[in-house]
Amino acid sequence: MSSYKQPSIYNALCAVTKSPWFAYSTIAVLQAKLMLWIWEYRDLTPGDASSYHMKSLSWLDIGRGDLIWSPMYTAFLAVLRSIINDPFWVTVVAQISIAISVSLLFLVLLRRLLPEHIAWLVAVWWVVLPINFDTVYNAHLFSALFPLALFVVAASHKTVIGRGVVLAGLLLTAVLVRTEYFAIFALWLVVTVAYEIYLLRSGSRYARPKLFFIGYGLPMLSTLLVISIFYARAETRYPEIIEDINSKSSLYVCQNYAYNRKQQGDSWSGDPWSECQSLIERDFGRKEVTFPQAFLLNPRRVFEHIWWNIKLIPGGTQLAMFNRYAGDTSPDFMRAGRSSLVWWPFMVMLGLSLFAIVKNFLLPVTVKGKDWVIRNRLTWLLMALTALSVVVVMVMVRPRPSYMFPYTMFLMALTGLGLQQLIESLKLDHIVHYIIPPAAIALITCLPSYYTAGYVDHFGNRGQGWRDLYRQIAPGIDRGTMPSPAE
Repeated sequence: MSSYKQPSIYNALCAVTKSPWFAYSTIAVLQAKLMLWIWEYRDLTPGDASSYHMKSLSWLDIGRGDLIWSPMYTAFLAVLRSIINDPFWVTVVAQISIAISVSLLFLVLLRRLLPEHIAWLVAVWWVVLPINFDTVYNAHLFSALFPLALFVVAASHKTVIGRGVVLAGLLLTAVLVRTEYFAIFALWLVVTVAYEIYLLRSGSRYARPKLFFIGYGLPMLSTLLVISIFYARAETRYPEIIEDINSKSSLYVCQNYAYNRKQQGDSWSGDPWSECQSLIERDFGRKEVTFPQAFLLNPRRVFEHIWWNIKLIPGGTQLAMFNRYAGDTSPDFMRAGRSSLVWWPFMVMLGLSLFAIVKNFLLPVTVKGKDWVIRNRLTWLLMALTALSVVVVMVMVRPRPSYMFPYTMFLMALTGLGLQQLIESLKLDHIVHYIIPPAAIALITCLPSYYTAGYVDHFGNRGQGWRDLYRQIAPGIDRGTMPSPAE
């Protein structure tokens, strides 16, 4: 009798594990539960967060926005602010909605790249890490939505239209979200041109001028239209906008370079965020320099900056993947958890990733049923190029997890691919199918909210002092008498 029950139970559990309803609902509920009570214990964030809120007021007050500092994010905040008047609740709603959206979209991608049960496990890994949902500034996690959506497009539509949408989307992301995506756009442009030439020379029936125009022309025209709309409503236009771009680049160099020098024990005693110009002037002879200018003026100091960041990459990767780092120097600007034990899961992750690369991308894939790896090779390449561009940012700026989300997602997906290969070789697939449904119930039931009375924010503070201060002074502020945020 048991010989008949075993397969039926196994088949039922397999059906549950593979079900999209099970996967997406459990991930959404788990992420929501971890963020429960965020409005009771997390405070308003000073610094960049308040700047983004002020820029969003430009969209509401005068219908214009800043085209340099994440215009898509400030427009998103403006939409929320038009519905919710309280900036605190705008921040809370933004953080919850962005975190859940990223988690679900990441699961969509994973289910296209990996078997359903492995995709769910990797998605849970992403969801439970506070470094992902408890970000200092929501703008960083918001920016991860765009490359993630393009990864999904690449994995879902392996046609000229899909490739065209990805290319146009990368340009849109570079202009309206984060400028560093220009590098990914350039790399993917080279890949797509080479691929289309290959199809043309191979005589593929898909290599036709009409399809090229539809696949690349229409998405690119749509992107240029959206960019034109934002540009028409921009506070600053050409040629002044070039100066703003250089100022933004100089500020990044200034603050990150100063923070690195402080960590290295430099005798300079200023504040990296507000007084970094004096250090830049000391080392480079000017108060403002872009990265190329700094390299030409004092290459030795730039090499020291780069080498320091390279040494921080293992810690930054550990923090991004496990919410802890090993070592004496934090790769982040904010307080972060430290543990020497993180080396063990970190080495396992590296081993599984290397195993996946060798078995699936360096050796011929001949195992029956693994054609999904071959079909998704362009998607994996897109993710790898994006991760590579993030590595460049890590080296030039800093390996801070908030700057590394596409890189983190790529490594997690790669680890999942290696894990699947290992599970199959050990013939443990059936055990994973048995475990996942009860594990989901246990996680949702037993895992507590991250936000409790003991929550300490990224600046080492407890309570909601900034929120309380704002609510005290807000009734006395007349926005009609304030200078326009655009001025």
